[in-house]
Amino acid sequence: MVIDLTGSDDPESTTKVQVIAEAGRVKLVFSNHVVSGIPPEGARELAKALDKVATEASMPVYRGFAWNDLRKAFASVKDKADWKAPISVQVKESRLELVKAAIVYFTSTTAQVMPSTRKGYVLVTADGYRAGPAGP
Repeated sequence: MVIDLTGSDDPESTTKVQVIAEAGRVKLVFSNHVVSGIPPEGARELAKALDKVATEASMPVYRGFAWNDLRKAFASVKDKADWKAPISVQVKESRLELVKAAIVYFTSTTAQVMPSTRKGYVLVTADGYRAGPAGP
């Protein structure tokens, strides 16, 4: 099995990983660098990690944020009973740009930001998917 870790079309910048099972052990070849003797349980964990890296590398990026990060951010601010509903939530200032990008990505509406009485937080509101241009 060969895994492309970068997803690049440029062969010069693409790291290939070849996984070879031999006599109950696993040998990995990283672009001609060999790592061998990994026990099967370690190989399984490594395979999971490599699969996650390859999956995330192939996910779209929006406004500089990976899709999985956008998904998690939106899940933290959406209405739990109705994801298409308006949004009104306190957000840590450090997460503001990610949350704003997630709201636009998933609802096609723009987040409004207002000061909060909580230190280090802002109030983020948005019309939500249903009231936006993509909704019914």
